[in-house]
Amino acid sequence: MNFAFYDEIGGHSLGGALLRPYRRMLRFMLRPMLFKLRDLLQFLFDKHLEDRQDIEALRAELAALRVQVAAFKPVAVESAGVARRLAVVEDAVLKTLTERAA
Repeated sequence: MNFAFYDEIGGHSLGGALLRPYRRMLRFMLRPMLFKLRDLLQFLFDKHLEDRQDIEALRAELAALRVQVAAFKPVAVESAGVARRLAVVEDAVLKTLTERAA
């Protein structure tokens, strides 16, 4: 970070010249905190981008799963129909076997 612009705030006036050492001292004291703040903000920004990428990947995966579920629904409905028809056939076979046994 470049803080040289602070030296130009007061211009070359007497007030600016008198305040320059205090501004430099304040800048010297605040510089580590400002660098840490910059690093923390950069870290948070990077994490935010990672989270957004993870969210987009999860959305794509969810869309793929929805397509798979939509493709599986007719099969599930058909298998339920087959199971019902098989139950009817089993009942008919059992009824026939009981009639023959009697």
